Amino acid sequence: MIDDRDPPPTIGERYRRAINSSDLRVRERIQGDSDILMAAGWTSGLGTMLYRLAAEFDQVKADVNKVAANDQTGMLLILMHLKTLSPAKEALAQFGLEMATKRSFDLTDRTVLNLTGRILSAWLDPNCQKCTGRKTLGGYDGKIQSICRACGGTGKARQAIGQNDVERAFAAWMLSEMDRMLFVADGRLQKYLRRS
Repeated sequence: MIDDRDPPPTIGERYRRAINSSDLRVRERIQGDSDILMAAGWTSGLGTMLYRLAAEFDQVKADVNKVAANDQTGMLLILMHLKTLSPAKEALAQFGLEMATKRSFDLTDRTVLNLTGRILSAWLDPNCQKCTGRKTLGGYDGKIQSICRACGGTGKARQAIGQNDVERAFAAWMLSEMDRMLFVADGRLQKYLRRS
């Protein structure tokens, strides 16, 4: 027998929903949106900060995409409306500076700071900004279609970060660390939610 039910929402999905919830009543024996927000408040760290930023990004992106003329204008409007962007970017930059030194990436502080901004952008919006995830450019108005050089035809922004092997290795390491931080934040949130 095939189970047609949807899988239960992930912690990230529940957190995104809770941030925009209008029902924050605390109930006995029923876990609601207020419970996940309280659990997030009890956890700290860069992973939780990234969760907040991602949730805010998704909400603002949905609103901006309704009115934006193009992808670049839309991204600028989104970034202007993110309240948690500045603290998250600062925390990620500090983490990047510490880890570049600790893990012996031969990068200047200025390069690390520039890369962390691009890394955060690629993490929030994984599609290549140049081809918008289509993997190719052109193919309209009589123009010849060509593979996007920015992402190497992958359609993903992660591929476009870095000018050399060291920068690309640092970017890949940072992105995997950010994913690990979210995994840790997930575990902490689940632990607090089991207690409630």
